[in-house]
Amino acid sequence: MDDFTGNTVLHKVFDYLFDGARAASPTIPHFSKPEEGVVKFNGLYVLNRLDLAWFYDAKQPVHNYHEPLRILDCDRVSLA
Repeated sequence: MDDFTGNTVLHKVFDYLFDGARAASPTIPHFSKPEEGVVKFNGLYVLNRLDLAWFYDAKQPVHNYHEPLRILDCDRVSLA
């Protein structure tokens, strides 16, 4: 699983955070595309834990990470 760049980075961040650096947890901006040409900012999140799970992609089972995120309670985000 860690042969993909994204999974490798995710695993390193998780190991760093849960090895005593939890207070330094980086925020993750979350966006969605509700329709073509529209991007919606959904909020700031932090990595809560890293689980292994099975998913299906084009009817093929795939073993990959599942990353439950915790939303941060903030009304505004400064762009500066």
